[in-house]
Amino acid sequence: MNGGLIQFARGFHATSASAKAKISVVEPVHHLVKYKKWHLKPSMAPFLIPKNSPESHRYRPATTRQDRILEHYNNTIASDLLLITHKHESTNKLGVKTREWSGESPYHINRPAKPPRGNRLVPTQDIKVRTNKNLPVIEKVTVETYDKTCVHAAENYIPVKVMLQQITSTKPTLIYAKKNIPTWNLRRGMVMGAKVELGGRAMTDFLSTLSLIVLPRIKEFKGIKNTSGDGSGNISLGLTAEDIRHFPEIEANGEVWNKLSGCNIIIHTSAQVDPDARTLISGLNLPFTGKEKIPSRV
Repeated sequence: MNGGLIQFARGFHATSASAKAKISVVEPVHHLVKYKKWHLKPSMAPFLIPKNSPESHRYRPATTRQDRILEHYNNTIASDLLLITHKHESTNKLGVKTREWSGESPYHINRPAKPPRGNRLVPTQDIKVRTNKNLPVIEKVTVETYDKTCVHAAENYIPVKVMLQQITSTKPTLIYAKKNIPTWNLRRGMVMGAKVELGGRAMTDFLSTLSLIVLPRIKEFKGIKNTSGDGSGNISLGLTAEDIRHFPEIEANGEVWNKLSGCNIIIHTSAQVDPDARTLISGLNLPFTGKEKIPSRV
């Protein structure tokens, strides 16, 4: 009897009974919802707590202390920057750009664009009006070290990488030569040093250590030169091998470091011109010295 009913029901459907949707004909008609039965066990309750909750066994505490440099920027430096850099009734200033050939001569075809007018070899960006929406901020910090001994023996880059990792708490990457220089016995692809790009909390911790501990201990340090900068808001300074010894990570184990290398520190900012970048960096206890030359396009 039951077999005949099943065959009769199959006559109205092209698919098999196992492929049909699971429904119940008992009033009220409802779909059968699948659930995981192990979720109902009392012993599994700790595993169902979200891992961002302190009650979960998978909870991992994040940073609990405030970023002093970030707080100082938001509460003090940002408003001062707007007051110092803003100019009333100012307008956008166009930067110098490359020039196209007139096309009067057949030799102008497929030639690269002419450099900008004046003594500049590269084009410059436009200077927009300073507002609260384009205040300069520090985007990243690059710490790079070049060691000529790495060229003669590839294994000499290991102390350089360890030194950078100690003072920045970030794993560095190697720097390779991009072209051949016969006078320096340098071939393309040879190791020249290592570098680290810092951002976020690692960047602010490095700047805090640099401004509060390292630079005040250097007796010959008078400040960053006011001529430092690439014209686009990036400021650089250099530290010698003796200056590196003032980092707490190096000073704590000074007898282990038989040989240290100097490094270049490049502070990348979103400032449109170098004077704005120097104003921002000086607010972080990094002093500048020397006569400052204000570009005409500021």
